[in-house]
Amino acid sequence: MRYMSENLTTRKRDDDPPSPTGDTFLSVPPNREAPGLARAFVKRRMRELGMPELTGDAALVASEPVTNAAREQADHFPTEPIVVRLILTSQGRPRFEVTDCAPGSPRRRNVSSEAETGRGLALVSAVARRWDFARRPGGVKTVWAEL
Repeated sequence: MRYMSENLTTRKRDDDPPSPTGDTFLSVPPNREAPGLARAFVKRRMRELGMPELTGDAALVASEPVTNAAREQADHFPTEPIVVRLILTSQGRPRFEVTDCAPGSPRRRNVSSEAETGRGLALVSAVARRWDFARRPGGVKTVWAEL
């Protein structure tokens, strides 16, 4: 985890008790299991934080960027983890951050009704209050969304 270790070493891990600020993270491998692991992590944390009514939206908002990152990163950096972070904003809203080193940038696509993929960020846009991404030096990217 060389590219993210300096920013995450002081944060709580998934197996620690929940923080009152919600600040927890989970590292997942860039493979097909990553979205399911992210969904399970986020659903559990939302229940632990007393927000069970948001578990479905939270799972969608966190797992869509993980799906994209896993697909892209597996070809370029298969041993680097994807990090899913959950924090509560100062207004008490859940914020999800997905950090990876995949080369692509997230963008909404116009897809046909027959297309089997390409709707993830449109769904995130529909559910999240706001979302965006930032790229840091070294190619590390963080996609974030707030409910």
